Amino acid sequence: MVNFIRKLSFLNIRVPRYYKKSDLPVKYANSLKYISENEVFLTDHKDFTNVECINGPCAIISFEEYEALSGITNNTFYSRLFFIRFIRKNGFFII
Repeated sequence: MVNFIRKLSFLNIRVPRYYKKSDLPVKYANSLKYISENEVFLTDHKDFTNVECINGPCAIISFEEYEALSGITNNTFYSRLFFIRFIRKNGFFII
């Protein structure tokens, strides 16, 4: 779902944030060899983005749909997991 917000004469939209392999924290370095360059992870974070900063559309599909595709474009990604940025432990958020 995309929410449109008018602010300071610029059109901003609220979009869900996905992490690519290169965006993952260093503590996951041992797992990187199992992650494809076309795999993205939906997060619990949403950003407000100016529409002028959007490069273009992309498709994010399930892993099963991705495997069934015969032609994969540069803008086609798949997602298998949800990434929670912060975990609350003893009253503190840890990354």
